[in-house]
Amino acid sequence: MKEQNYKIIFDVFGVLMSSGFKSAATDLSERLDIPADRIKKYYEKWEPDFDLGKIDSQEFWHNVLDDLNISYPDWQSLDNIVLNNYSLKQDTYNLCEKLSKITDVYLLSNTRQEWFELLNDKFHITKYVKKAFLSYEIGYLKPDPACFNYVIEQIGCPANELILIDDTLINVESARSLGIHGIQFINAAQAESELKALI
Repeated sequence: MKEQNYKIIFDVFGVLMSSGFKSAATDLSERLDIPADRIKKYYEKWEPDFDLGKIDSQEFWHNVLDDLNISYPDWQSLDNIVLNNYSLKQDTYNLCEKLSKITDVYLLSNTRQEWFELLNDKFHITKYVKKAFLSYEIGYLKPDPACFNYVIEQIGCPANELILIDDTLINVESARSLGIHGIQFINAAQAESELKALI
């Protein structure tokens, strides 16, 4: 480590884990017999409410299905399709473990409680982190600057001592606007290479 003790913030989905809809798109399309792009439109429409804890799994799927104008009573099977398609990005998980031995590591994720708790039980996502900042708990969503300001305040260090690793450019840009160092994640090797230039 260099003289400055940077703290690392990992996004979860798309960085430590696969992205939910992207992973499950084909299976959802086959199950509902609807093009994946059409499902995605309404899936993404209702994600913010789900991620903020305003609706639960059942309400989420009922809203999506209503917008798709289809009747499909077995919403639990749709839940399972998405959950069963998630996978751990082992290289990033290994990087998280390695970094946790030399500095504080955090998570910051737009995520829904029911799914995150199940995935964490299965994949131990939070095993190497000091604290996870989860949208349904903190009441903020990325890329809202208020989300990053909340994290800065909670960690209790200057923004320029934080490094965000996130696959979504708008999130990285929002963090950078507040003084946080941002790395747009492509893969673990690229992220580690960019980290080494800083730490």
